Amino acid sequence: MGFIVTKVVISVDHSVLSIELAFNILQRKVFADNKLDVFILTLDVNEVNETVEHIKKCCFSNLNEIIVTGDYLEAFSKADYLLLKTNLNAADHKVFENVQNLEHVFIKAKSFDLLANPNARIVVMGQWSNTWLQIFAEVATRLDKCNFTGLSRHHVSKALGLIARKLDCEIQELSDVYVWGKHYLDITDTKKKTKFGPGKYDLQCTVKNAECYGSLAFELDRQFFYATV
Repeated sequence: MGFIVTKVVISVDHSVLSIELAFNILQRKVFADNKLDVFILTLDVNEVNETVEHIKKCCFSNLNEIIVTGDYLEAFSKADYLLLKTNLNAADHKVFENVQNLEHVFIKAKSFDLLANPNARIVVMGQWSNTWLQIFAEVATRLDKCNFTGLSRHHVSKALGLIARKLDCEIQELSDVYVWGKHYLDITDTKKKTKFGPGKYDLQCTVKNAECYGSLAFELDRQFFYATV
């Protein structure tokens, strides 16, 4: 019986790419029965290569290949998933000095819409996520807009508030909220801390996956970090 190959494109700064990030992506239930072709799209190719070599040595069972490239055509062609951080590269940081100049986002959106599979999913993280997603939605003519997701600090804070309410605790009492890079949160199996001492948790208070996210609809395992905005 053959296996399905899923192409995942990650556009992140070299400082964000890590072994932990690879684990978070490759161990998703949505990818459990698939082999993954992971493309790292970055201008920092030399900076990323060393980390990628470490990822290869981890022997992820579902990793078919991992490629580092700065070429949109190579990365986006027949892609199934795109994970994009809004302060992608040093060259893009200059753009933020003039928020009106978002030509680079239009280029990304047009390229991905043209080259990716029509049912591809897009996840944009960071403070500009809603703006970038709106551009993607306006530019894209082939892609399903229901597959566009934005995750900013506002969405994370709201999700944490809902989880804390569900567990009847304060936000600072939550644990196992994993971080993508320094600022972007990947909420998976959150626990409420107890008074048993440092590092001790009440496993009966675990929130599994997306059971309590309400209107945010964080279907993290089923739909690759899908969050309704």
